[in-house]
Amino acid sequence: MLQVVCKYFVVVVVFLCLIVSLFSKTAYSISNIHYLYTRLHRHITICNIPPCCESLESVLKYRQTVTMGISKNPAPLREMPGGNKKGMIIYMAGHSKWNNIKRAKGAQDAKRAKIFTKIAREMTVAVKEGGGSDPLNNTKLATVIAKAKAANMPNDNIKRTIEKAAGAGGSDNYESIVYEGYGPSGVAVIVESMTDNRKRTAADMRHYFDKYGGNMGTSGCVSWSFDRKGAIIIDDEDKTIDEDTLINDALEAGADDVQSGDGFFEVYTSPDDFNAVNDALDAAGYTFLSAQIEMIPQNYIKLTDPGDIKNMDKMLELMEDNDDVQNVWHNYETE
Repeated sequence: MLQVVCKYFVVVVVFLCLIVSLFSKTAYSISNIHYLYTRLHRHITICNIPPCCESLESVLKYRQTVTMGISKNPAPLREMPGGNKKGMIIYMAGHSKWNNIKRAKGAQDAKRAKIFTKIAREMTVAVKEGGGSDPLNNTKLATVIAKAKAANMPNDNIKRTIEKAAGAGGSDNYESIVYEGYGPSGVAVIVESMTDNRKRTAADMRHYFDKYGGNMGTSGCVSWSFDRKGAIIIDDEDKTIDEDTLINDALEAGADDVQSGDGFFEVYTSPDDFNAVNDALDAAGYTFLSAQIEMIPQNYIKLTDPGDIKNMDKMLELMEDNDDVQNVWHNYETE
């Protein structure tokens, strides 16, 4: 009964905003009204904790996740088929893998040269498959350039890579192959590779899965539980960004979702709107920590068994260090 009353209250508040907008000097855009509605609705939904939150820790995590974002299409909290397995807790989705890897930023900086090499390879394929070296006419290339700039890849490197790919020097033949499988306790893993030898890469991926308590599956076996989205991570280490201003800028540019984190904000878009939103926020002066198309899990799994945690960390480390691997997406929730 309380839920019904609260939902009617939300509708009344939004209706009053429209009335005020019509009969006063206060102007509310559609995106602002949607933001208000979603924020109020999320605060109300915390009263209804789903049954798959089986511990106090998971309940608190659920409350935090629900109230933190402003999403047009919030992902539901789901229970794994056959119930939750022993040694893991299911968490509602709500953030990209940045929330998991931000603590390892120093390690990422140490691997900067390898990251640049992988981005350059992706850029080469984008030039050949996306329709030329002009990012204005090649959206795939524009997306990779945005990713390169967010990774602080020098402009000279970007220009040189594009020119090589477009000219006689771009003779490397790479193909994009996606591998899917399960890690320990059923953690879903997607590996995006770019390789000139598919047999070698397939053998490496199968070895990683098998050795560390998982198994490589067929195409589509886990991708159904991920959503493909544009993810732009904005630096707010100094706490200088006004959240309301960022939300307004992002929504007006066409973003679907804005979430706050510890020293950063996450802006989500549809894949088609990613480049437009990225350009608008870049022009507005925001500093990016990451900007790319990602596979966002619909739910996360937190491992509790020490052996599973060790195997999962090692498997992901080897996959990410493999020269043929571009991205590794998973629903493993780290501390």
